[in-house]
Amino acid sequence: GIETMNQSQAFKGGKITAIFGGIDLNLRGASLNNNEAFIDVTAIFGGVEIIVPKGWRVEVRGTPILGGWENKAEIITDPNAPVLKISGTAIFGGIDIK
Repeated sequence: GIETMNQSQAFKGGKITAIFGGIDLNLRGASLNNNEAFIDVTAIFGGVEIIVPKGWRVEVRGTPILGGWENKAEIITDPNAPVLKISGTAIFGGIDIK
């Protein structure tokens, strides 16, 4: 497993893949580049947890196959709020956003 904190002041996103393991990504110290970032997440027989700062809008879409995701992040309705877009694939695994 991996536990990491990202404090980039111009976070653009990236790709996360967990296979038979887990990844905890803490973004509470980060700021989004141009108010938007994209993360592609794959969890196969494993789990991914992403912790986002207050004030970020989180949009999740993807494909669960005998797995799933849960978005527990604060609900933000401000269209001008920074947005983190997550595309997730969960196969016998899980993705949690907090």
